[in-house]
Amino acid sequence: MNAADPRHVRKAKQRERQEHDQAMKDLRDVLSTRQGRRFVWKQLASAGVFRLSFVHGEPETTIFNEGRRSLGLALMAEIHELDAGLYAQMANEAHGEVSQRADVTECSEPMKTESVTEETDNA
Repeated sequence: MNAADPRHVRKAKQRERQEHDQAMKDLRDVLSTRQGRRFVWKQLASAGVFRLSFVHGEPETTIFNEGRRSLGLALMAEIHELDAGLYAQMANEAHGEVSQRADVTECSEPMKTESVTEETDNA
């Protein structure tokens, strides 16, 4: 592509817009099913968008986590751009499934509790 040629620039922008539109259509298709929404929610969770990236004393791990989280946040932004209602639906379904699993666990197994002691830093 010749960036000095307005025709090339126009065609490149048109191609980019078509690719974006196709990506949004693909995402809508995936999010149109409960299975697709469950898969995408697991991807967001795996990317770390719902937790902190920081690891005390391990800057390389923090940087790695932030890179992974950045991909998840980009996906989340695309979902919101497409339809924020789909994100809300996906979140409600995910929280409903977690609640159902917790209810089953509470009914079938006694709850285990552990004594947790806080450690204090004198630093």
